[in-house]
Amino acid sequence: MILVAVAVPTVVRSIRTVRLQESAIDYASLLQRARMRAVQDDRFYSVYVQPQSGGTPPLAYVDIYPQNANGTSGRGAPGNGGSYNAGPPADPLVVLAADVTLQSAAAAPGTTVLNAAFCAACVAPGSGAVILNGGPTWGPNGLPCTPKLSAGGVGTVCNAAGGPAAYVTYFQSSSTQQWEAVTITPAGRVQIWSYSNNNNTWSTQ
Repeated sequence: MILVAVAVPTVVRSIRTVRLQESAIDYASLLQRARMRAVQDDRFYSVYVQPQSGGTPPLAYVDIYPQNANGTSGRGAPGNGGSYNAGPPADPLVVLAADVTLQSAAAAPGTTVLNAAFCAACVAPGSGAVILNGGPTWGPNGLPCTPKLSAGGVGTVCNAAGGPAAYVTYFQSSSTQQWEAVTITPAGRVQIWSYSNNNNTWSTQ
């Protein structure tokens, strides 16, 4: 009985850790799908996380539909009136674990260390690259970008002409308080990171 009492919490924590890691892996895979669709459709697409609501678990989706004539796509980010579009056609999505929550960079630990680890050039003085914490956006050239008004102000564009961009998305388990991060370098490399509370460092999976 004593052994069971000691072992059960450890097993439960391990399961929740795996769920957090699997959610980060699924999210990273969705980013790659968004990248391929952006190139295929010659448009730019953002990826958002929709928080859990009622019986609906948290989910991440590529904001594709509807596709507008001015070059923009989707309904926008959750919290700004946007949401997943069930279609048809439906936005590509992955369902995250129920206890996984999206967190801001301000709430995450060791952000300076992580930024330097995945994109040292981004934090170098005068590099011109920026690390963004919003919904990652892929341009039609397959590189991360920042949506901006076109030169004529009649539409929105997102491509390398707007300058290099990098993204980082933070996830935390509300059960174990553990952290995972998914990063995108200006060159488009997607990586998954785990945070260790023992030595306060981020390491790639």
